[in-house]
Amino acid sequence: MLQETAIQVLAQGVENVLRSLGMLLGDPGPTGGTMLYRRFLWLYSDAEGWWQPAVQVGDEVAAGSEIGRVHDLMGQERSRVVSPADGVVLFMTSVPAVLEQGILVGLGVEPSALG
Repeated sequence: MLQETAIQVLAQGVENVLRSLGMLLGDPGPTGGTMLYRRFLWLYSDAEGWWQPAVQVGDEVAAGSEIGRVHDLMGQERSRVVSPADGVVLFMTSVPAVLEQGILVGLGVEPSALG
């Protein structure tokens, strides 16, 4: 699923590259900064069911905070997913139906400012 902010960031990046190469007139615009993550954690479902996230891509999460829950088709909770570390949500599955051991979320941890 495409988010308007992600589309704008990517389009601005392409325009900046084209300006840097002289293919478009003008100087490249400012960037929002880059963050380098030294470690990544992939969170998987403990049970099959219906994924209901409690966070969004880009959210910062604290260790122990709820990321989301997996329910069965009758609405009964099958699994509660919590963050194992402080980090930021880099991506999330866009399909609510998940299998046991299906990937749910990718977290970036141990950030380091770049440039």
